[in-house]
Amino acid sequence: MATPLYWPGKYFFYPIGNTSAVCLTRDLPPEEPANILLLGCGDPRSILYTMYSEPDNATRALDFTCCDYDPAILARNVLLFSLLADKQPQAT
Repeated sequence: MATPLYWPGKYFFYPIGNTSAVCLTRDLPPEEPANILLLGCGDPRSILYTMYSEPDNATRALDFTCCDYDPAILARNVLLFSLLADKQPQAT
């Protein structure tokens, strides 16, 4: 069945991002779990900064759900977070 072709007029590519990272849990009490939905999450810097900003003794659960139009963006973010979560020693 033929369907109309969707052709995006402009495609913006920001490999580093065009906004500064923010702590996504800054307005939550420390004991409350964080369930965060990110729409158009092309840049993982805010997730990384939020995890970095958590205190060392924090017991709160962080649950991030990321949605984006471009599947390559999601694949890149999954690869990045998988590499960060992998605790296997590297051979040099």
